[in-house]
Amino acid sequence: GPNQIRMYANSTSNTPTIDGTLYMRSGTFTKGFGGPTIVISPSQITDQTGSPYIRTTAIVRGPSGNYYGLLHVGDTYPSQTGYLPAWATSNDGVHWNYQGKIHIDGGQPYAYSNSAAMVVQEEKPAVLDAANPTNNRFVAWEDGYGYELDGIYKKLVLIYSADGLDWHFYRDAGGVVIDVWPNDPAVANDFTVFESATRTPYGYHMIAPDKWPPTAHRHLWSCDGLKWSVVDMNAGTYNQVSTTVHKGTNLVYEPATNLIHALTTGTHFTLPAQALPCPP
Repeated sequence: GPNQIRMYANSTSNTPTIDGTLYMRSGTFTKGFGGPTIVISPSQITDQTGSPYIRTTAIVRGPSGNYYGLLHVGDTYPSQTGYLPAWATSNDGVHWNYQGKIHIDGGQPYAYSNSAAMVVQEEKPAVLDAANPTNNRFVAWEDGYGYELDGIYKKLVLIYSADGLDWHFYRDAGGVVIDVWPNDPAVANDFTVFESATRTPYGYHMIAPDKWPPTAHRHLWSCDGLKWSVVDMNAGTYNQVSTTVHKGTNLVYEPATNLIHALTTGTHFTLPAQALPCPP
């Protein structure tokens, strides 16, 4: 709604003993947030042994008003078994259904993942489009997938789905999972984490820290969600924040104003959406 925002996080920021639970805070860009409310508790995560722990989240509100969450779930923190993406949905953003760990290409491969950026496209067909991965209702860019895929570390991979539970890797003609991180020498040594993305009428934007702990935020751009280029090596979402921890930025596009909103550690930024040259 106008000037109304919700923020979801796995921490209350002052009670470390109950981190790993999904909390929601509501507020406005001008007046800040209220207190945290639990929206997904560990007891709902029935497909995780040990002490279920939500490490990171990618939560998006679709145009219909429905909410979708790609959560990364493991056993406590730090986890000895890594964190796997799981799916959750809500009709109102307050009452959530945890639907379990997702399947990628028919199974749940052991794949440690730090976090993900997700875009919801409810207008897309309800059937899977394998020929055009970003022509699907749900697309997500996951970081940190490692050698278990094909022996080559992937900085950023694209997964796509028609229903949120059955996902597929974006692969080349030979079946190899493609690393979609920009093919740019300037960011060749990056190991991104805590990225966020949004879609505008012109293409996709992403804010991605260069590493952990980050020293810069990269502003990335893609016309099709498959090939990415670097728009800004030092995006203002990092440089203008006075605090010392810059875990990541939440991005959302607002059609009514044609603005991209960014929220980093409580600081609000806006950027007019426009067409940019497509990456080669």
